[in-house]
Amino acid sequence: MNEPALNASELLNGTQNRLVIQATLQPVAGKTRFQPAGFPEIGHVIYKAPDGKKVCIVDSAASMANHLETVCVNPFDLSMVSELEGLPYLQCVTGDNKDEVVVTSLSEGHRLASDYFLKGKRLKGDTLDTKLFGDFLRDDEFQLRNLDKKTHPLPSQWWDVFRTIFRYDPNSLVHGILFPALGIKLPRLLTATLDASGADRVATSGVKFDKLGKTTSGQPIFAKDEETATEIRATFVIDLSLIRSFGHGNDHGLNTAQKQFLLGFALWKIKKLLEKSFRFRSECDLELIGLKIDDETKDIPALAINIGDLISQSGFQDPRITKIYWTVDDLFKAAKDEPDGGNEDDSPASDENEQSDDND
Repeated sequence: MNEPALNASELLNGTQNRLVIQATLQPVAGKTRFQPAGFPEIGHVIYKAPDGKKVCIVDSAASMANHLETVCVNPFDLSMVSELEGLPYLQCVTGDNKDEVVVTSLSEGHRLASDYFLKGKRLKGDTLDTKLFGDFLRDDEFQLRNLDKKTHPLPSQWWDVFRTIFRYDPNSLVHGILFPALGIKLPRLLTATLDASGADRVATSGVKFDKLGKTTSGQPIFAKDEETATEIRATFVIDLSLIRSFGHGNDHGLNTAQKQFLLGFALWKIKKLLEKSFRFRSECDLELIGLKIDDETKDIPALAINIGDLISQSGFQDPRITKIYWTVDDLFKAAKDEPDGGNEDDSPASDENEQSDDND
């Protein structure tokens, strides 16, 4: 099926509010079972839909955002894939040479708003900023009045907020971001979910043998749940109206090329997730068997985006990688033994507003 690819310019110049992409998936290698995401205390979630079918939540919106970010980086070293060369993002670094990468804004749950970045200092060459990066964003980039817990953007300052987030980490605009101390909360422009319809639970079990008695677990028998389903569907909803709202003309917020990049980046992520079998978990290896865009049957080439051209046309400023430095002593602290019920966390990423769904 040779069809023209979606055109970011045409979609944003139109009046369509959202773009809906639905992908039908199946387990690879002829398997009939798969492993959904589990949730504390309740396990896999299955509910009855209005049509009477049982639906299993295979991955939530937050979990899918994490999967869509993994396609952007090489595993283990967290370096950007070659197709995205020139895309801005942040690195938290440490070590004597200030080059040991700890996390990036593509791997840390709060993205640009993570304490790993906000509470460290920006490296400019070999020189450290005098301000914490979070204070620099508030004062110099967002240009907000520091009102402590009452800090928030005035209507005219939102343009600076959009431009700044786009400059340092445009991925944060795609998947949403929250700065609770600054009164800034932006929803996802790309929301994805993965559900299985006609689901049924498959309960299995296993046992661990420790014949030499060298572990404390003894010989436990454990339960394991998987699912079967008549259909597994990933749904991607791109909010075109939200993208348009990030800029007005060329002087307020994002310009036309930058908004086109955000849409193209979202489409690129979806294509990368779907075009090859993707392993969501150990026993959840799924492959694409059908694709619809706004209820029209399509094929993967319809999502083809020249992301390199969109990056080059977006006017990103150098340096593309913003490095935020922490000393080893400040960053790495040994775990503490806590009494029952205690769970103290004094790591830089600790935040009372931590979102609890996976890594998002």
